[in-house]
Amino acid sequence: MKIALVLLMVSLMVPVFAEPPGMSDRDFPDSLFISAIGMGATAKEAEINALSQISYYFKTTVQAEEQLISQYNQVISGKHTEEFRRTEMGKNVKTSTEAEFRGVRFTDPWYNPQTNTWTIRGYINKHEALENYRKRIDTNLTIVAYLVDMSSQQTELLYQYWYLKDAVAIARLIEADIRASADVAESGANAQFQEVLVFIRNIITDYNGFRSRITFDVHIDADSNGRVERKLFQVLERNKYVSDPDRGIYIIVGEITLSEEELPAGFFVRAGIELQMLNKEGEVLFSYSTNYPRHGSKNVTMAYNATFRDIEQDLERNFIAGFNAFIGD
Repeated sequence: MKIALVLLMVSLMVPVFAEPPGMSDRDFPDSLFISAIGMGATAKEAEINALSQISYYFKTTVQAEEQLISQYNQVISGKHTEEFRRTEMGKNVKTSTEAEFRGVRFTDPWYNPQTNTWTIRGYINKHEALENYRKRIDTNLTIVAYLVDMSSQQTELLYQYWYLKDAVAIARLIEADIRASADVAESGANAQFQEVLVFIRNIITDYNGFRSRITFDVHIDADSNGRVERKLFQVLERNKYVSDPDRGIYIIVGEITLSEEELPAGFFVRAGIELQMLNKEGEVLFSYSTNYPRHGSKNVTMAYNATFRDIEQDLERNFIAGFNAFIGD
């Protein structure tokens, strides 16, 4: 009797914490849900942790999926899909977060005062997710077909490339959704999308081979010993552009302006450059220009060398950044 009384008193002294709602595995059976419990110093950290664990289920990372979403939304917001966005199907295609992308929901966060940590469960309803992935695959297939069709209608090679590049960004998201469907269904979900996979992988293959067809030539006026011209070819090749002197589909023409002063302190040189990318018809598609600081030296050759070093460094930093942005890389 005394032992039972002691045990009762001890049990009353130990604080009892009921299992917080949403944290029991019984409420989220594997047959119906994909779920993970996240913990962190804040409720937001716990949510991020849960989302990261769910991403592992899909054999990817939050960062990889966020990159897919970012590229997708850039395409959807771009001029090449403007006509598609005006359709009923295209009005709600943007996806804002990785959780929304995968259909992840969260329970209310729970704070544990004993450990000073927050806990939350992230979960996906498998049936709802499969339906959402299927709808998104269908919608995005329509976008890809639209972009491929628009590419085929362009006469300018670069414009064809731009449409194909956008189509590939959407195609990669379709691939991700098909993989996710297979993971959620735990069956041959890929089989029902086999034709879709063949279609989008052919587009990706076409795109990968397309860039090699976009070739460049360079011709610079007032270029000392062809120094800037050689540097520009080098910068293009380092950025994986194909150079084809005298036969390029596009030509970058440029003019260097130079002014020289001889003062008691020495020789001084000022320079500027203007570059234009032209197509076969001579239409200007891209331009770049800038002026450089004055360089001086007791020796005129050294003043010119310093000036041309400025031009070379500018091509490596500023010109190619603008050029890549224009091409879309």
